Amino acid sequence: MSDKTDDITEAAIANTLEKQQDYTLREGDACPVCGGKLVLKHVAKSSFLGCSNYPSCDFTYALQAISHNIIYKTLDLTCPKCHAPLCIRGGRYGVFIGCSNYPQCNFIYNLNKVTQVACPMCQGGILEQRRSRSNKSFYGCSNYPKCKFTLAGEPIAKSCPECGFPVVFKKKTTKGYKIACANSLCSSRHKRKSLDIDIET
Repeated sequence: MSDKTDDITEAAIANTLEKQQDYTLREGDACPVCGGKLVLKHVAKSSFLGCSNYPSCDFTYALQAISHNIIYKTLDLTCPKCHAPLCIRGGRYGVFIGCSNYPQCNFIYNLNKVTQVACPMCQGGILEQRRSRSNKSFYGCSNYPKCKFTLAGEPIAKSCPECGFPVVFKKKTTKGYKIACANSLCSSRHKRKSLDIDIET
């Protein structure tokens, strides 16, 4: 068994997950009513699949309670932290790749983008991409929950010309992207002003 994690790619993980037959319907499958995408939803302590076209389509599919400790399949890859086998696990927010040695080892393979931008609040973590419960992308500090700094767009390690804050971010608008200061108290944010900063595209 190799201890390399270079072979863990989005395509390889997607291919592995496609082979899992734990449920008749799974997250990402086509809705049998309208053909929309099925998404994982939560109400209280129960989880279910619902159509992404809700409310025009109200199809739902009940799932068994998903536990963080459910292991669907052990992979031929090892954890970079403790060298135990990696496995496909089920959690409250869906299926993910994690260490089989949990809770002694809490390694999780992150398909989201991890930046090299230091968190401007705690200065100890880095900003990484995450998904909200509604599946919207945002960036947060790797030291969460100790540090709860978040941004609505991709962070850039450039100083704001208005207030000197060390991080700005790409903000999506109806007219495309603009550069905004990551400091919520910056005057440019209150004026909804796009910053004139040269960045790599």
